[in-house]
Formats: sequence, structure tokens, C-alpha cells
Amino acid sequence: MFEQYAYWVLLAGLVISIAGLVWLVVCAFRVGLAWGFGCLIFPPAALPFAARYPAKAKWPLSVLVLGLVLAGGTIAVNRLVVNRLSLGPREKVVDGELHITLTGWDQSDYSPLGQRKDVVVLQMANPDVVDETLDHLAGMTRLRELDLNDSKISDEGLRKIASLPALAILRLRGTAVTNEGFVEYLLPGGNLREIDARETAISSKALREWKSANKEERKFLK
Repeated sequence: MFEQYAYWVLLAGLVISIAGLVWLVVCAFRVGLAWGFGCLIFPPAALPFAARYPAKAKWPLSVLVLGLVLAGGTIAVNRLVVNRLSLGPREKVVDGELHITLTGWDQSDYSPLGQRKDVVVLQMANPDVVDETLDHLAGMTRLRELDLNDSKISDEGLRKIASLPALAILRLRGTAVTNEGFVEYLLPGGNLREIDARETAISSKALREWKSANKEERKFLK
């Protein structure tokens, strides 16, 4: 959404800048051919023209500056946003799929994930990952593998995970999820094929029941 707004603001800034420059060139031609051709061929000549004829250049120059401010400001803000949302080497494309590894990173802002709905493999096995962190995963229709080992998620997190349609591999080792949460949110079905439930309260009985629905493909660690 931001990119769309930025595009239109940038376009408007460029159009306004061109209009201001054309207006300024017209004013310069009215003063003399030398000034007109000078501003037309070499736009920076508009500065000495404005200094020499401030009354004539005042409004076209103001429009030109307004357009430049809009265009330049949009580019600057866009770069700041892109840099803020960038995950650097922690995201890469593997065989045409987006993989993101946030395990062990030194930041606490997971909001950049909200801009990466096409991620397929996501590793975020960090102790600062809580149930609310998983809100950033909403809409990740291609997410196939999720690593939440040693995070602080609970059954509320399982409820959110259950809404991920393509999730096949889930790692929950060392989390606070309960057997009741697993039975309510993950046992009913879905595309899950592999679960790491070590060091959790999820019972082996519940896991065996989950596996029995598809013994050939499903497996778990307990």
C-alpha cells in the first residue's frame, strides 16, 4: 500500500516540477531569447534568472521547488521505509522460494514479516517471540515450514498457527503449548505433516492420534 501511495506522490511531484520549469522557461523567453534558451537548454540557469528577475520568476520557481520537494521527499521516505523493513542476509530466495531466518537475530521488531506474505520457510526460534508476534504471519498462504522452538508462544499461538493453510512442518520444542491447545487447534486436521513437540506438554497419546489420520506421511518428535 505504501509503495502505491509513494508512486503517485512521486509522479505528482515530477509533473509539478515539469510544469514549474516550463512556466519558468516561458517567463524567461518573455524577457529575452538568451534567457529563454539558457533556461531551456540548461535548467540551472533558472537560478540566475530568478535572481535577476525575482518578480517574474517567483511563482513558477515556487511551483518547481514544490514539485522537487514532493519528488525528493518521497524518494527519501521510501528509502527509509525500505531500509527499516529490510532483513538483509536473513532473507534469501532458495529454488524460487523465499526463506527467512530470524533465529538468533539481535532485534525485537518482527513487523517486517507483515510485508512478506510469500515466505515459504520461516525460522524464528527466539525467546522474545510471543503469541502477539504471530499476528505478523496472517495472510502467509505459502508458509510451509515454521520454526518456533524455545519461543514463548502458548495455546493462543496455536490458534493463530492453525489458520496457516499451507503449513506442513512445525517446530514447537520448549514452548508453553498444552495438550488441550494441541487437541483443539491442531489435531482436527490441516496440512501438517511433521511436528516437533519435544519438551512440551503435548502428550504422546494426542500425537499418535494425530499421526493415525495419515500414518504414511505424518511424523512427530516427542
